[in-house]
Amino acid sequence: MCFSPEASFGLGAVLLPAGAYCVRTALKQKASWLPLGITPLLLGVQQVCEGLVWVGLRSEEATLVRPASLVFLFFGLAVWPFWMPVAAACIESRPAARRVWFAMAVLGLGWLVLLYLPILHDPDRYLTTRVEHHSIAYEYAEVPVVRAIPPELFRLLYAVLGGLPLIACSDGRVRLFGILLGVAAVVSRLMFVYAFASVWCFFAAALSFYLCYALTRRPNPHGGPPLAA
Repeated sequence: MCFSPEASFGLGAVLLPAGAYCVRTALKQKASWLPLGITPLLLGVQQVCEGLVWVGLRSEEATLVRPASLVFLFFGLAVWPFWMPVAAACIESRPAARRVWFAMAVLGLGWLVLLYLPILHDPDRYLTTRVEHHSIAYEYAEVPVVRAIPPELFRLLYAVLGGLPLIACSDGRVRLFGILLGVAAVVSRLMFVYAFASVWCFFAAALSFYLCYALTRRPNPHGGPPLAA
């Protein structure tokens, strides 16, 4: 599998109108789906940013690589651990579970404070962006919180905060999306550990097209496949 600026720009270009469709559909049908409907749009912006990282790396233009990397990582490190629990909470029909998902969203803000802000404050010290095996590796192992937590525990906490609310949501459409993201995370971890953030976000962006379909369906009260809206 090969990744490139063309792949990132192409996926981002398709996701932007797809995201606009999801937002419009969510606003027309059910506002509680709006955060999840915005997700393809945000993933599209993230992919465009990674396309700019590719361009900067190939041209050895550090003034492009650094800001594009920081915007890409803003989504990867600061947004998704917060955004996914919020999206699940807005759709969740069980009050107790909704409170848990919102609590996890608050915990997800820790990734912004403890991980992303140090990188943003001193990227020369904490961030290295390079190409490895046709993928982009973002290295930030010297950030204090990363040094303090074993790598596998670090990844597990990220997966739980960002994925569990989706997988355990009462809406089957959201659960399926969470499962797809989980499978993508496992594949990325096993096959592309050297560039996990880049590869997983690429897969997540591609999988977000499912939301265009999900927004046109309604949950099956008998637990089967979603029904036509």
